[in-house]
Amino acid sequence: MFAHHISDKANSTNEGKTIAHGSAKFYENHLNSFKDKKIKILEIGTFAGASAAAFVKYFSNVELYLS
Repeated sequence: MFAHHISDKANSTNEGKTIAHGSAKFYENHLNSFKDKKIKILEIGTFAGASAAAFVKYFSNVELYLS
């Protein structure tokens, strides 16, 4: 999802459109167990909203707060 939304958290650069940090693998490893649970996420320091869009698509029941 991060690569699809051109987030800097992606594992790849998505055809050179953004600089990727490759942290998506860590998010998946640590957050996969919450994928279908009702959760709330606070994302601090958003840039263009690409990561927020990915979180909304990835989690089936999420309330997302941006700062």
